[in-house]
Amino acid sequence: MRRTARTGRACSDLHIDVDRIAIGGAVAGGGIAVALALLAHDRGEIRPAFQLLRCPMTWCLPRPRSPGSSGAGRHER
Repeated sequence: MRRTARTGRACSDLHIDVDRIAIGGAVAGGGIAVALALLAHDRGEIRPAFQLLRCPMTWCLPRPRSPGSSGAGRHER
């Protein structure tokens, strides 16, 4: 609860409207933006009003091979 009060006070000091906060990112930054939004939601501190993600990298495992492919150039699991 103390962190929430501190966040609210910092936003107030900087004249930030907490009801209009947006989070965004591209590629790896998009994945970080997703994580930040989830963290903010779980903590109940700030609820982003908008989220802009451009090609977020949220899944980093190699794709499984197709049944008919040779698998050349693919990483094995």
